[in-house]
Amino acid sequence: MDRSQGAPIGRISALDGLRGLASLIVVIHHALITYPALAGLYADRSPIADVGSLPWWLVNTPLHLLWAGGEAVFVFFVLSGLVLALLVRKQKRFSWAAYYPSRLLRLYLPVWASIVFAVLVFATVRAISPEAGVAWVADRGTDLNLASIMQASLFLRGTLAYNNPLWSLFWEVLFSLLLPIFVLVLMRSRIGWRMRMGIVFAMMVVGAVLRSDFPLIGHPLFFLSMFAVGVVIAADIDAFAALASRIEGRRRPRAAWSGLLLLGLLALCSYWFLQQASLPIQIMHLTYVIQVAGAALVIFCVAFNPHVGAPFEFPAMQWLGRVSFSLYLVHDPILLATNHLTGGTAQPIVLIVGVPASIAMAWVFHVLAERPSHRLAKHVSRGVEGWFGANRASSVTDAGFRSR
Repeated sequence: MDRSQGAPIGRISALDGLRGLASLIVVIHHALITYPALAGLYADRSPIADVGSLPWWLVNTPLHLLWAGGEAVFVFFVLSGLVLALLVRKQKRFSWAAYYPSRLLRLYLPVWASIVFAVLVFATVRAISPEAGVAWVADRGTDLNLASIMQASLFLRGTLAYNNPLWSLFWEVLFSLLLPIFVLVLMRSRIGWRMRMGIVFAMMVVGAVLRSDFPLIGHPLFFLSMFAVGVVIAADIDAFAALASRIEGRRRPRAAWSGLLLLGLLALCSYWFLQQASLPIQIMHLTYVIQVAGAALVIFCVAFNPHVGAPFEFPAMQWLGRVSFSLYLVHDPILLATNHLTGGTAQPIVLIVGVPASIAMAWVFHVLAERPSHRLAKHVSRGVEGWFGANRASSVTDAGFRSR
């Protein structure tokens, strides 16, 4: 694929590498928040008091990008909207009947396998060290209650006790179910992409403001708008390719691309730059919108500029992208087990041992759970398409005989 000529065609491989890096950043994030000084940022949103300390540098400077887990999830959401919308766009006759079972199988089967894995890890830790098991229960409120596990597995609510990152899968599934609405409103609309993107970000702003006081309204508006950003990019990918060409035609295109990438990365850190100001929570939530804009800008640079995207096409990055979903699903119980079995004192072993162990387990999980799920989803999709195709052919034949 030549990203310097027109819109990207087919799969944008550099974005696979970006997804892999984002997944690794999430793992590092969860390893580092075993340290109380960093965990407090997410527990009570209190800023780092010791200005100039290592935690301060890790939080309030661009070094935060090395473990920006929440921001990496924003990247996931925009990417998911882009990839699914491109899937619809490139097929002249997209089969929604085949899409739904295929998509739900691709999501739910690995998620269920990850919950089983998390429960097994928890039970193993408790068997090896009852004290570590007690600490885990105190930390997460985990209980091996079958009814609770099954309910959490189906609705993806209450899964935090077993596998923290699964909170985001609730929004992924909801977006996947609502995809036809996104396609109808954002891909079939005749208004320009700038207007559509403006409407999406306006909804995101409303959702961000309402999140703290009216979460039932604010959360859906905020999170689903992130996916919508990706849908708009996919719907008008030719316009974004033309924009990339205009940037490439500037006198110093590499400087322009570098500036855009830097702007996107700084926008991703905007929340943490402002945290020291102790602003009202509604204002701080608005910085999330800036972070999403930063995520979209980074994705634009990676997708449409070969120089920015080149590192993400290295074999190691592509491999990481291939196992990124598995890595996202299995790392949390591994890091927790490492932490609790070593005394729960936030030792460096969580980072040194837990992260490589998570990557290794991700490959095993990919081979044993995720890849078979994808194969089954494809088989079901082909079966549904074949069944509907046969019925359409039969209907046409019957109509032909009746017309005679």
